[in-house]
Amino acid sequence: MTTATIEARETRSEAPRGRGTFLRRSGRLVASAAVATALLGATPATAGERSLLSSLPTLPAPRDRTDPPKDYGVPGLAVKEHTSAARTYLELTAAGSQGYCIVDQSGLRLKTWTTETENDSTELWRLVEKDGSATFERTRYVVASYLASAWVKSKTSIALREITKANGVTVWGYRDASGDVVLLARGVTSGREVRPAKPEEGLGIDFVASECGFGAARLGIGAAKNGVLAQLRGKLPPVGEGKAKVVPQFVVDGTLAKLARDPEPVLSVRVRLME
Repeated sequence: MTTATIEARETRSEAPRGRGTFLRRSGRLVASAAVATALLGATPATAGERSLLSSLPTLPAPRDRTDPPKDYGVPGLAVKEHTSAARTYLELTAAGSQGYCIVDQSGLRLKTWTTETENDSTELWRLVEKDGSATFERTRYVVASYLASAWVKSKTSIALREITKANGVTVWGYRDASGDVVLLARGVTSGREVRPAKPEEGLGIDFVASECGFGAARLGIGAAKNGVLAQLRGKLPPVGEGKAKVVPQFVVDGTLAKLARDPEPVLSVRVRLME
């Protein structure tokens, strides 16, 4: 079950030629794999690595402090003040070499640097792989512009589960406190999160992006009944030299769905190389 296989085939009906196939459930039309595949630009795929939702570790909910600690500073985050004739602002830079990345709260966009104003709260993510295992760390912080610094509101971490490993790409995963699934992989540059929307609106698509050494995408548990999809795109290390040098690209297709016969939602993930 991947981007091209939403296993919700309880009743199948053919749409007019050229308009794809739709799945009917409880009087509602849900876009099928053919439609989702066309939207994501993916080729039809066979079932990927399957995992029960309960097999994924859950990241604890953050316990934010309301007052700053005695010692300011956020591990993995550098804060620098810049002054010009027009304004004074702070530049925040993540320690990418240590696995840190700034999360843009306007969407799931991972950035190496950003600018913030006082009391803007945001997050710093960190992915560390060692000896075949991986750890994910989430730090919520607040910027104190009057001190040209920042302080930690909360920090949580978890040992990730390896979902699949293929074609030189390892995909890790966990569940956040709300129950949503988060997929992570190194080398990711962009991606999409696809969720069922109102019948008259069709599928909803949100784009994700990353400037860091890894990227992420979410699959919402609330939409698992009708099937929810996510896709990550990235690059592998270059192969060859000179004119023969090529940069292989990969795609991670993920699906979260629950069939009537399943005791709980099932996650399926597949890695494929782009031709």
